[in-house]
Amino acid sequence: MSKRVARVGEMIRRIVASELEQLDDDRLLMVSITEVDVDRALYRAVVWFTTLDGDAEAEAAEALLEHSGVLRKAVSSRTRMRHTPLLEFRPDLTLRSAQRIEEILREDRRRHGD
Repeated sequence: MSKRVARVGEMIRRIVASELEQLDDDRLLMVSITEVDVDRALYRAVVWFTTLDGDAEAEAAEALLEHSGVLRKAVSSRTRMRHTPLLEFRPDLTLRSAQRIEEILREDRRRHGD
């Protein structure tokens, strides 16, 4: 990934995270933006998010989709990009997977007395 693409991704991550705090939607209260992957042409940006409550993930995804136009407009107005990438929201399962692995390891240690 080029430095420019990485910079754009980080800039979009900060803007979207900041804008989420301004939205009046209870479904987004516990949502964090973890990363943004932008394609080389800067046409599409995958915005990875996580929630503290895994059960709220579907609701958060729905809310992000509903607010995607507002969020894209915020990115457009706060940057000097010729073309604002389309925002696509996906749940970041990395944290949840890591927590599950830790849980399995704890259970294994408990069983084997280590």
